[in-house]
Amino acid sequence: MEVERKWFGFRKRLVVSFLLVLLLFLPGHSVFSQEQEHYLKTEWKDAILENQRFTLKIITPYAGKRPVTIQDPSWPEGIQKVSGPYSAQLTIQKEDGSFGTVLQVIYTLRSQSAGIFRIPPVTVSPRPTAVLPGDLPSPLSTHEVFIPVLQNDERHLRFPLILEWESLPESLYVGQSVPMVLIMKNLEEIDLPESVSFSSPGGAILENVEGLGDIGFRGLNDRTLFNVPMDTWMLTPSEPGVLSLPSASVRLSGVERSTERVKIPVKALPEEAEGSGAVGTFSLSVELSESRVVPGSSLTLHIMLEGTGNLNYLNMPEPVFPDELSVSIKENQVIHAGPNGFTGFLEKVYTIRPDLLGKYEIRIPSYSWLNQKTGRIETRPESLLDFTVAGDLAAEGGESGFRFLLMDLDNSRQARGWTFYRTPLLYLFLLPGLLFLILILTFRRLKPSLLSVFLLAGLFLSASAASLNTPAWISGADSLFHEGKYREALNSYTANSAGWENNGSYLYNRGILSFLSGDHAEGIVDLRNAMILMPMNRQIHESLQKMEDLMKLDNQHRISMFVHPDLLLLILILGFNGGMIALAYCFLRKSSVPVTLFLIFISLSLFAGIELGRMSFYLSRPLAVLKEEGMVKKIPEEIGSKWLTLPEGTSVSFKKEEGDYILVNTAYGLEGWVLKEQLIFIKEKRTLEF
Repeated sequence: MEVERKWFGFRKRLVVSFLLVLLLFLPGHSVFSQEQEHYLKTEWKDAILENQRFTLKIITPYAGKRPVTIQDPSWPEGIQKVSGPYSAQLTIQKEDGSFGTVLQVIYTLRSQSAGIFRIPPVTVSPRPTAVLPGDLPSPLSTHEVFIPVLQNDERHLRFPLILEWESLPESLYVGQSVPMVLIMKNLEEIDLPESVSFSSPGGAILENVEGLGDIGFRGLNDRTLFNVPMDTWMLTPSEPGVLSLPSASVRLSGVERSTERVKIPVKALPEEAEGSGAVGTFSLSVELSESRVVPGSSLTLHIMLEGTGNLNYLNMPEPVFPDELSVSIKENQVIHAGPNGFTGFLEKVYTIRPDLLGKYEIRIPSYSWLNQKTGRIETRPESLLDFTVAGDLAAEGGESGFRFLLMDLDNSRQARGWTFYRTPLLYLFLLPGLLFLILILTFRRLKPSLLSVFLLAGLFLSASAASLNTPAWISGADSLFHEGKYREALNSYTANSAGWENNGSYLYNRGILSFLSGDHAEGIVDLRNAMILMPMNRQIHESLQKMEDLMKLDNQHRISMFVHPDLLLLILILGFNGGMIALAYCFLRKSSVPVTLFLIFISLSLFAGIELGRMSFYLSRPLAVLKEEGMVKKIPEEIGSKWLTLPEGTSVSFKKEEGDYILVNTAYGLEGWVLKEQLIFIKEKRTLEF
């Protein structure tokens, strides 16, 4: 009965009550039919206070003068029988308006303390007599009932309020984190406390947390009672001995309730786990990002401890690095309170920057913790991680066989890059065909020799630059590159940059040297600038892709190109002019050939124009590259929340500037604000104008 839901208990009692009333007033039957099974009805007054007498009445269906035998129940502790049972007649009115008597059994009881007390079933058995002949009625019993006894200050309530801790442990270890949930029981409505008072015990850390404790409920006497958490903490003892928990107090619904003082033994940690201080169920993972790097580059060591236990208070394992390495550390954690302690993970990310060639070894010491479920020590053994710093790794591109190579540097058109599509004057070559059409429509008499006007559209293709002698510094830089002296070669390129900033091969070579020298972001910027000048160069695309692969950069800004934009411009000019000339001949000769040519040329020009517009848009996007790891914020302010970290070399497009911040967008759609000083802008967008 105690675990029934409210709706189920109410429905069941409603059906039983209806059947009892129906049987009671059926014509030709006694007050209660003795051919059906019934539970005896039990009554007591609504509000019973502690140390108060009250009467428990049991109503039977037997005739008022029927002698019966009553089997006393085992009275619970807290309820004392004062007298009884007594038999008495009870007059009731039937459905037909007549009156009859039934037998009732009466106990006089005393409540000794507050609480909800379970009264076991009382069995009433009829005895045979000469006065009442006939078949002997069957014995009947009461339901087990639950009688609430209130304290004196609870007169306005129906059920006593009881404050207690939810499942405190019998013993603890030093450093073990356990939840403490303060529960108020027997509430008829879910309510918040007016005040909660609980002081931190000595020899322990008490942290107020959220997310613990569930609201429970039960059906009792056709009502629903709730057990509601009043407040929750996480307790972590800091020294062995006996932990004495003070009394906690809660004021709710006009009454104040307190818990009893509790003492919990605290045991010292086993010697194996003293160094870590870890108690719980954990798993430890260690990962080194690279096994081979070049001088000036970086690699990362990730150490992650995840699981459930005292994550807030344990010590993470400390790796041992060689003295020659420069190491920086960043800590991450996601922790929330749970029923068995803190759940989540702790992570330490070590950024390692080696400057000297050689082989290095990092030692991860063994790590032990106490499993609070099994009581046993678990250990992750010591491990060694090694990596190599080699000068030729980036030049070879790792183990894939790809090799970074420099382009031949000269002043040819290929080196400068084809960017005719960026020259507005060249689009004037769309006019000859249109002018030819206008002349034909105007005069209707022109010799075909005027077609030579259309040939002017191809004159711009005849322009070519004369070959110049290759400067001596280029040969010197090439020699330094092949010797693996990337920084010296880069210095030579930087010192002789005047007049070369629009040369695609120069920018590509400088980008390769910057990347191999450790200036990764600058290298990516130079390659992207070279790609603008030489968008169809396969070597630039492959080298940029390899750089971003080595830096673990995914989902970067790209453009798919199948035809060079200058070639698209040529197709657009020829197609449009050809279409206009074909249209002009449609007016001169009645033939299907000019119409067919017109459709072909116009289709080509439309395709070329649309594709040229698409490629021009993507190649002219305002792009930038992060020169270092950058934190993205949701608002352009110093106090803005940090919600995303972008690695060095990430390519982003930008929209607007606000103060010291730039609104950027990654290739995979994430948007946020980064500091302007963290960005290197692609060549044509270095100066922002919004």
